Amino acid sequence: MTVKIILFLLLIICSITDIKYGYVDIRIVLTGLILSLVCNIREGGPPDKALFIRELMKGSLPGIFMFVSGFISEGAIGEGDSFLVLAAGMMTGFTNTLQFMCISWLFALVSGTILFILRKDLKGSFPFVPCMLAGYTVLFLNRELFCISLPDVCP
Repeated sequence: MTVKIILFLLLIICSITDIKYGYVDIRIVLTGLILSLVCNIREGGPPDKALFIRELMKGSLPGIFMFVSGFISEGAIGEGDSFLVLAAGMMTGFTNTLQFMCISWLFALVSGTILFILRKDLKGSFPFVPCMLAGYTVLFLNRELFCISLPDVCP
């Protein structure tokens, strides 16, 4: 639960900087990632170290995919966004990251469409981190509410 809260706070901070300044500070993301790993280890850590490392590597795949996509598209996807997805994947795992990223892309599609209709000029950039925050919030709030109402089916 601590890691979920750390990621939530990290997404809030990065959303503010993405909207206000147009970039994601990688130092903040790295601090959040290190803090979450320390909390994970402090709370008892993983029982199997090899499995933990495999899960970290598997969780980083969506972020690596975004880095490669950003490189191929000559910077259409920001490095800060990619690094944040990489950190989120290492914090929450591969499946959770894919789920909240799909929801995030839907929020980005709706936001972009609204901005296009309103004819807002984004000067070549779009703050994606607020969409990630919305996707993460929807996924984990929905999951927590589901587990409260149906505790027998939740781990």
